[in-house]
Amino acid sequence: MISKSLPNFDEAFVWDSFRGGDKKAFAEIYERFVKVLYNYAYKLTHDPQIAQDAVQELFVEIWEARERLSATNSIRFYLYRSLRRKIHRSYQNERYSELTSLQDHELPDSHLWPSIEEMTITEESLEANVKWLKSELAQLSTREYEALQLRFYDGLEYDQIAEILQINEQSARNLITRAIQRLRRNLPDTLLHMLLYYVFQSAV
Repeated sequence: MISKSLPNFDEAFVWDSFRGGDKKAFAEIYERFVKVLYNYAYKLTHDPQIAQDAVQELFVEIWEARERLSATNSIRFYLYRSLRRKIHRSYQNERYSELTSLQDHELPDSHLWPSIEEMTITEESLEANVKWLKSELAQLSTREYEALQLRFYDGLEYDQIAEILQINEQSARNLITRAIQRLRRNLPDTLLHMLLYYVFQSAV
């Protein structure tokens, strides 16, 4: 049954409509998520053609398998998880040799929002810190970078990050905390988090 109009992107409704064969719902999903999926695939593969092919193949596959797909309240999470599995399975390369499992160890979770005082930094200071942070991010492992991207760009929760990376939730927390610890210089945690949001959001 083809819907005449879709609500204001009720994800569960749109996904169920798509699973029922609604081409309008499928087009809505494609338009909303194709760009962020490409960005994610490109950051995983560093190859624009592979990234584009993987995303296009994913949409073809989910349309063909729509009646067999499970329900979801988070289409982006569902697609991210599916895309990562597809890339890992079909386009393995040297970057994925770094994706080894991590040992669980307890680290503090200090995901905080910056105060007004810490956000009040000069344009010159911001430029210098962003340049430094980009350089440091380039030194992280593939998995550390991906976890930070999923947290600070895509806004996913730890349990969602864990499922996408195929590790447990505590390992996802540890991974992000460890990466943040590696990025610390003389910056307070809250300012570092603000800069991470800035860098990842502006990288699109």
